[in-house]
Amino acid sequence: MLEAARRYLAAGMHPVPCEPGGKKPLVRWQEYQARAPTTAELDGWWGEQWPDANIALVVGRGIVVVDLDGPGAAALLRDAGLVMPEAAPRVRTGRGEHVYLRLPAGRTARNRAGFLASTSGEKSQVDLRADGGYVLAPPSLHPNGRRYEWLSPLVPLAAIPLVPDSLLNWKPAAKEAPPSGEGGWVAVALRGVGEGQRNDTAARLAGYFLAKGHPEDVVVALLESFATRCRPALPVTDVRQVVASIARAEARKPREDAPGTHEDAPGGASEARRGPVHISEAIRRALDEIQNPRQGIPTPFLDLGRCIIGGFQPGELIYLGARPGIGKTAFALEVARAAAKGGKRVLVISREMLAAALARRMISQEGLLRATDLKLGRIDMGRACEVGESLSGLPVWITDSARSLVEVRADLEAVTGGVDLLIVDYLQLVQAPREIRDRRLQVEHVSQGLKGLALECEIPVLCLSSLSRPPTGTNPEPTLASLRESGELEHDADIVLFLHRPSKSDPSTLCIVAKNRDGGTGVSQLVFREDYVSFYERGRDE
Repeated sequence: MLEAARRYLAAGMHPVPCEPGGKKPLVRWQEYQARAPTTAELDGWWGEQWPDANIALVVGRGIVVVDLDGPGAAALLRDAGLVMPEAAPRVRTGRGEHVYLRLPAGRTARNRAGFLASTSGEKSQVDLRADGGYVLAPPSLHPNGRRYEWLSPLVPLAAIPLVPDSLLNWKPAAKEAPPSGEGGWVAVALRGVGEGQRNDTAARLAGYFLAKGHPEDVVVALLESFATRCRPALPVTDVRQVVASIARAEARKPREDAPGTHEDAPGGASEARRGPVHISEAIRRALDEIQNPRQGIPTPFLDLGRCIIGGFQPGELIYLGARPGIGKTAFALEVARAAAKGGKRVLVISREMLAAALARRMISQEGLLRATDLKLGRIDMGRACEVGESLSGLPVWITDSARSLVEVRADLEAVTGGVDLLIVDYLQLVQAPREIRDRRLQVEHVSQGLKGLALECEIPVLCLSSLSRPPTGTNPEPTLASLRESGELEHDADIVLFLHRPSKSDPSTLCIVAKNRDGGTGVSQLVFREDYVSFYERGRDE
């Protein structure tokens, strides 16, 4: 196993250990989406701790795996007109084959569980593993006792054929509406599905039965029966979590008989009402949090961290305000890089700059390469590529196309594995529903929606905001009243930060903590490096 893991690492793949004869990872595999394991780690895993551990390969870093699950999966692929390259490496699995392909540079794809599935009783399907997850690899042992083996020689990552466009662009000819009776997809799904489709099918069934008005405990009982028929069985705890999650989502949906609700309400839906809890339950929760404090997103600046103790916490809405040209986006990207280097998954939504421009800024910050030289191409491309490669492994996603709260929510849901930190650049550019005419109300709607997303998704949301213009010829230090267009923003926010440069000729910048619901206020001394569009703390990195 150790020798095989070393070969995978040398081929450019990221091997991680799973329990012997099983599929449960023995380490936090998400970390190895961002970086390759070291040879010392391989030696520790297979040489010392778990010599018989199965080998899993992390996908989603340009590697695409087509999972042919079941005896009829190859026929499903053929009937859909999808032909895999003959030179693509193939692995015989416990129930079918894995076909390894490679994404072109700059191209992305999403996981698609069961995008081809048999309607007969043989339970065959085709999955696409493209933007996260892992697959077992030879010489691992499948839970059914069969050994994984290569049907063609292992080749380096760069030699794997590219994934056909026909596969990435494939869509079903038509999507049938789910039937309301016992027959159709519901009856088929209740017979159980394979591992790649268990959670998706459980969520779909939960939504179907809850929408029909069945009580949550009844739906749990139905899905527990379904779980025992899956291959392997879906844990009961997962079933309960799925049902509870879908039930919360159903509760947030606007009702037809509820006046004033619509799909583009703050946060994308009407707020779910929570019933009261007894003081004893609230105290129990508080003591649990005291004993096991949540791990927040630390700021990259130590002095600032003394005010924001524990970092940005799940459920918090943080506003970062500054006047134009002070460095709001630069500060936000500093936070994003630091969080991602700490293993946090970050989504950056920008309505002001294109994704490539944001990436260029990150290259400038990371490599201390002059931003203007990068923009004009007056740079050592070898050095730029080296820095870009180091950043490419970070769990950061960027989009410049989200225009509304609904699209922000969709982008959050599109990141497989979830998001730990959302950054929005910036508040005043996110669109409110058309029926809201008043500009102040539009901004308030977006602000309340972002706070709702922070609470619902249990993540911190860092949102950049413009400030109202000071009187001509003046440069006063910003206050909470400076938040542009709405005084309600300070009420929505848990933390409000301001960047202020007293003198345009001096790069010294104040980072003012003007509001901190669970901590103190204060000022951190930063310096803006205009050449590298980045900040450092006065006295620390000079």
